[in-house]
Amino acid sequence: MTDSVPPHTRIVVVGVCQQPDIITPVIGITKELSIRFVFAYRPDEFARALDWIVTGTVDVGPFVTATLPLEAATEALNELRQPDRHCKILLLPS
Repeated sequence: MTDSVPPHTRIVVVGVCQQPDIITPVIGITKELSIRFVFAYRPDEFARALDWIVTGTVDVGPFVTATLPLEAATEALNELRQPDRHCKILLLPS
């Protein structure tokens, strides 16, 4: 994780990981990285993120690796269990 980000990056780890994750401190130190662990996002952070998406400040297109109808939600969740296949699956209402 730390070797793929530019210097002075703030990394926010959200969610629960059941596996150990290894970092190499010297990479974080030489790049002066900040790592923050949070349990969940706050409502104001969701609002800011949605605003960035709507205004085009952040292009989320590359994160969407599949688009399925809402009825395929179970299939989408099963697909997401394979982390090497998908990042985000967009579910569209019929």
